[in-house]
Amino acid sequence: MKERDFGQMLSLNFLILLTYFILSFCFGVYFLHYICNDFLMLLLEQFIIILAFLFMVTIYYHKPPVLWDRSARLLRVSTLALALCAMPRLMMAKTNESMMVQQTGTVHGTVVDQSGEPLIGVSVLVKGTTTGTVTDLDGNFSLEAASGKTLVVSYVGYRTQEIVVKGSSLKITLREDQQNLDELVVIGYGTQKKANLTGSVANVDNKLLENRPLTNLSSGMAGLLPGVQVLQNSGQPGQDIGHINIRGVGTFNESGPLVIIDGVEGSMNDVNPNDVESISVLKDAASSAIYGSKAANGVILITTKRGKSGKPTITYQGLFGTTKATDYPHFMSSGRMAEVWNRVNESVGVKDEFTADEVQKFKDGSDPDNYADTDWQGLLYKTGIQTSHNVTLSGGNDYAKYLASVGYLFQNGIVDNYNKKQQSGRLNVDINPTKKLETSWSLNFMRQDINEPLPSYNTSTSTGDYGNEFGSSNSVYQIFRQINVISPMVPYKYSDGSYGSISDGNPIA
Repeated sequence: MKERDFGQMLSLNFLILLTYFILSFCFGVYFLHYICNDFLMLLLEQFIIILAFLFMVTIYYHKPPVLWDRSARLLRVSTLALALCAMPRLMMAKTNESMMVQQTGTVHGTVVDQSGEPLIGVSVLVKGTTTGTVTDLDGNFSLEAASGKTLVVSYVGYRTQEIVVKGSSLKITLREDQQNLDELVVIGYGTQKKANLTGSVANVDNKLLENRPLTNLSSGMAGLLPGVQVLQNSGQPGQDIGHINIRGVGTFNESGPLVIIDGVEGSMNDVNPNDVESISVLKDAASSAIYGSKAANGVILITTKRGKSGKPTITYQGLFGTTKATDYPHFMSSGRMAEVWNRVNESVGVKDEFTADEVQKFKDGSDPDNYADTDWQGLLYKTGIQTSHNVTLSGGNDYAKYLASVGYLFQNGIVDNYNKKQQSGRLNVDINPTKKLETSWSLNFMRQDINEPLPSYNTSTSTGDYGNEFGSSNSVYQIFRQINVISPMVPYKYSDGSYGSISDGNPIA
């Protein structure tokens, strides 16, 4: 039933009900001196009858005897007239409701494959809604769907189909998705179709890698392959490589997997991520046994891009981004620290450490040399910049193919003097002198310049309060330790240009 017709019906019934009450009131006033209090009972009786007509329900009630005759007859006549007026609209509502129920019928169907065998667990969903079901053991399904609606039928390994409902019975045939089954996967001794694999092999292509802002290949594999865990211990430029474990730790000492690049053992961090064609991970003994004991922790096979037959093609890939600390500790200002210091002294009966005038100087910064308010966190952490550029030239014919690429990466950290510069180059050449002889040549070059600051204060102790990592000589971690313990009352720089310091020096100087 349309909303407009339903609204018109309610409007007409309301007008009829209003007219009825006006007539009842007029008749009641006229015969009030005959019936007195019984008039209220009569109105209640007629009101119950009207509700029954409007909302199509049956109401049982006990009616006491009344003492009127003519007035009661007149009111009942008005009630009968009202019922006769409302009845066509009620019948129309019933008819429209019945038509609506008939339009939303039940669709029965069967889903089979190309050989006619029923498919179990196929998802059947009404497009654009959340109404859906799955097929049973015989491939049958039943679903509430109106004529003209579209059913979306999907199943793993088969192509998704959209079927328009034109009747109450459907037979749907799904076809296999050969594209996924015919995908080539690199394994230890060549390539093989994914449908024929018996070992546990995971694969990722270059499309997923190109959508990530990568500075190295190892950390870029995080979250892309099942059973592959990537741990990144640092965000420092040049030290942000990921440590990879395949299905956990398999050996006591070195637990990293064996990395093979175009058939040669190497380090995956020596490969420009823009030069990678695909990555395959051999996770079980059946797939990695060809590499012997070195493959105890799994094998990562990296295939780089190679030239294809056709005209020379130049490709450019560029990236620019910024990095910053998500959050860091926030400490009290010098003025607030002076006030707290005085309050602590008052609580133990000791004279205030700072006068009111000195506290004010900390707050307004009128004498920064003697009453400094240094934000060490803000001085240390900056906004880093990351940019990379890569140019590739490829082409060839049936006898010779080539691919040459050059790349440049600059990564500036969130702390001054932390940066990394990387230059890379690759040349892949494939020559086929005869139909039975194929030769491949690969040349890779990569240079990295990693800069990091050294602490400017005393770190002569071998262990220190924070263990060997923080107490060792020339440890850059001392900078981050000291930045969190130095007082804001120590000036970063004096007005004459010299640096402020404590016994351990100045962590930013």
